[in-house]
Amino acid sequence: MMMNFADLVSRTEIDLSNQGLDDESIDVAPLTASRVLETLIISNNQMTLANGRLTLALLTKYSLCHLDLRQNNIGPGGAVNLKDVLLTCHSIRSINLDDNMIGADGAVEIGLGLLRNRSIHSLSMNRNDIGDGNEAKMLLGSPTLMTLSLDGNDIGENGASEIGLGLMSNSVLRRLNLYSNNIGIEGAKYLFSTCGSLETLSVNDNNLGANGASMIAHCMASCHCSLKSVYLKNNSIGDEGTRFLAIVMDYLEDLYVDGNNIGREGAGEICRALQSNKSLQTLHLSRN
Repeated sequence: MMMNFADLVSRTEIDLSNQGLDDESIDVAPLTASRVLETLIISNNQMTLANGRLTLALLTKYSLCHLDLRQNNIGPGGAVNLKDVLLTCHSIRSINLDDNMIGADGAVEIGLGLLRNRSIHSLSMNRNDIGDGNEAKMLLGSPTLMTLSLDGNDIGENGASEIGLGLMSNSVLRRLNLYSNNIGIEGAKYLFSTCGSLETLSVNDNNLGANGASMIAHCMASCHCSLKSVYLKNNSIGDEGTRFLAIVMDYLEDLYVDGNNIGREGAGEICRALQSNKSLQTLHLSRN
């Protein structure tokens, strides 16, 4: 797609998604020319960032706030260059790196960049094969990050335990998304031992069961817990797990328990809790 160069100088947003671009074919001159670029979208292309042409251009963009690199081929090598962007570009507020095969080594590089960045508020790294080591925990070292999304990364029990340890010393993160990560009961023990500063937690599709619901309820009952929104879809919590959640519904504003085998008994517990509840604003109970 051709763009007028003079127009690009004053553009605040440039969208180069779905262009079949790679590291060699992308024209970085328009990006360099723009003096007020705030949003750059290069999703669904073939970028690896290996040769550094794009990242060098980004290093000069002191106005850049939002970078969308979803569905490329960045991998751990490109993550090294992204680390340099994080270390240098202190205007950037959000980065989307979903579906980029970044892996555990790449997550470490991103984590190192986050440690010294003072502007980023939101990072999405869904489906990047981060795995069950302590690499995901490194992403919690940012002093400014408020939203972190790590859906579908095979974090498992051990990785969830490491994240739980990271949350103990994190006072900034507000939203954590861990959809479909095979956390299980063992991982939940550590993840829900403290929720730090979290206000929203999404753990849909994680085989938590009633015991997992009990752990979340116990965490919410803690005087140090700030959780307001909990997403627990498709976790087979059943009537027993619902009973635990009903006890702490007064702490919540939003509760999503779709697809959890909640029967008549569990529904009754929720109804009784709602009679005196003054805080809950959203309740999802479909597919029960």
